[in-house]
Amino acid sequence: MAKRDNLVFTQLFGGAQGNEGLGFMSICLDWNYIAGTQSPLWMPLQTLVNGFIGYIGCTIFFMGLYYGNVYRAQDFPFLSQVLFTDASNYTNYAEYNQSMILNSDNTINHEKLEAYGLPWMTATYIGYLITTNMGTTANITHMFLWNFNE
Repeated sequence: MAKRDNLVFTQLFGGAQGNEGLGFMSICLDWNYIAGTQSPLWMPLQTLVNGFIGYIGCTIFFMGLYYGNVYRAQDFPFLSQVLFTDASNYTNYAEYNQSMILNSDNTINHEKLEAYGLPWMTATYIGYLITTNMGTTANITHMFLWNFNE
């Protein structure tokens, strides 16, 4: 919010709107956010360090996806979960109208889909979906391998 005219600064540190930035190095002294349902002051140091490393890794990952222009990332807004059309570009984000490709019973009409085009997701959302699925699979696999007897 301090430097609204710099896009990189806003995407890294955040802005006035939700999902506008990553909130890197943000500090909040509100006890509701500090404590939540479980106080982070009670967590072991290993857990806090592990979470911090993951936080830094996600920041590097999302910024790398966007500024590497993976999957045309710079043609879409940063950190958005909305579907976009192929006509989107850096200055104009065209949202995908899903009702244009559906039949009356809400099934996909393939002729309309071919005419309207396939939807696009932002690279950061694709990265989020992939890493979430990988993490869930790794968690289940870890629990199965290390706690099979229990």
